[in-house]
Amino acid sequence: MPPDDSSDDPYVQVTLELRQSTLVWLDGLREEWGLRSRGALVSRLLDELAQPSSDA
Repeated sequence: MPPDDSSDDPYVQVTLELRQSTLVWLDGLREEWGLRSRGALVSRLLDELAQPSSDA
C-alpha cells in the first residue's frame, strides 16, 4: 500500500547504513537529478517506488 501524499504528514529523520559503492551511486544520481541532499534523493526514490506501476 503506497503512502498517502498528504502535506500534513510529518517527516521523520532516519539513519541508513549503506555500502560505500551504493553511496557513490546515490551521490551521482543526486547530482544528475539536481538534488541538494542525499535525504531528498532517498525520499524521491522511495516515492517513485511507492507509485502504482503503469506496466500492468
